[in-house]
Amino acid sequence: MTTDTIIALGIMGLFYLAVAVLTVILARRAPKAEHMAKPWAGNMVLGIVFMALITAIFIPLAIKDRAPWWTALFIVAFDLFGVCLIISYYNCRLWVTDTCLIQQDFWDRKKEWCYRDVVKIVEQGYEVIFWFRNTEKWLIYARDPKGEDPMLAAILERIPEGQLDPNLPEPPVRLFSNAVYGGAGGYYAIWTVFYLLTLPILLMGMVGRSWVMTLIVLALVAVWTLYIVLALRSAKRAHASEKWGNIAKYCWKQGSLRP
Repeated sequence: MTTDTIIALGIMGLFYLAVAVLTVILARRAPKAEHMAKPWAGNMVLGIVFMALITAIFIPLAIKDRAPWWTALFIVAFDLFGVCLIISYYNCRLWVTDTCLIQQDFWDRKKEWCYRDVVKIVEQGYEVIFWFRNTEKWLIYARDPKGEDPMLAAILERIPEGQLDPNLPEPPVRLFSNAVYGGAGGYYAIWTVFYLLTLPILLMGMVGRSWVMTLIVLALVAVWTLYIVLALRSAKRAHASEKWGNIAKYCWKQGSLRP
């Protein structure tokens, strides 16, 4: 094996060791409760399968000395999609206590949502949306629209009678997290991974003094950044402004934004 091959395999080995340790830690720390909403378990399986497929393509190339060491950086960047799916499965959870709902996000941060602050509950297909007093942020969890929802029943039992207002109006401008289906975290992760994917190409262009390649990558990053800014802005205002609604049609696939 060449030095490049050894370095590339070493980078991949350290990366997968870190992922394995992280998965064990997340699994041991995952909260447990009688009523809990959590991501579909298939997300974790898809993450592992995706990483395995990428590795199966890369390892034979590395062993045959057809892959320079920096290609391992591409594989790590692609594998971050799989890592995000694993982390979200163990971290993105919502569970019921006697006094409040507790939400744990992608970054392992926890927030309590008191039942006394719930002012509206909306059921839309497979989602249940909670509105709270004195905040514009919604709380959403997925459920089976064809079956019973014991978690929602447990929550309704803890909300004082007469507190909910089903006619509460929608604010004119939504938060980004309220405007898109599936939560905002996934979009932020995908956008960030794109930037990470450009780093090896940019490094390769600068080291090889290929200024044309470097300029092309910088131009792509500039266009991608402009797209993200427009996507964020249009998602917030699509339902309140005809101009931003038209821009949103170009930035988002049909069905990605809430009505």
